[in-house]
Amino acid sequence: MDEPFGALDAKLRETMQVEIKRIHRETGTTMIFVTHDQEEALALSDRICLMEDGRIAQIGTPSEMYDQPQNRFTADFIGRSTILDGTVRNGALETTLGALALPEQADPVDGSRGCIVVRPEDIRLGQGDYTGTITETVFNGAEQRVMISAGGVDVTATAPARGSAFAVGQDISFGWTAADARFVPND
Repeated sequence: MDEPFGALDAKLRETMQVEIKRIHRETGTTMIFVTHDQEEALALSDRICLMEDGRIAQIGTPSEMYDQPQNRFTADFIGRSTILDGTVRNGALETTLGALALPEQADPVDGSRGCIVVRPEDIRLGQGDYTGTITETVFNGAEQRVMISAGGVDVTATAPARGSAFAVGQDISFGWTAADARFVPND
């Protein structure tokens, strides 16, 4: 299937996604589904093959692609991420935001380059070691996306839509735990 939902409105697209998943489950048929819609790929796939410039960037389950990107392209393309580039020095990643603790799974060589990837749901707002200014908020029903500018870095976080009062121009603290981040070495 080559982008079969491209011309459908959002509600019909979601209905068709559920129908395709049902047909796949009931028939056990192998289906190849081509899409540029990352959310659609995550929702429909048992396995994803992500292509970059005609080459395979990563193959994995939706959760592997989202939680364990093997390269910067995958981290940036699948889902939303805050990506902090830097150089490894003394067990931390030196970035424009400061020296960031590396996650446990990381074992990079001192002086190597890479990035820390943090997903929006892992960023705690109103607490943490970093501060920035809210540049935009986007209401999505159950949650809102909060975009922050901090030290030359664009940070994206999510918060429940109800009970959250965020305003453009507001200064805010934020942070995450090293365990919630992923280090991705440069290729």
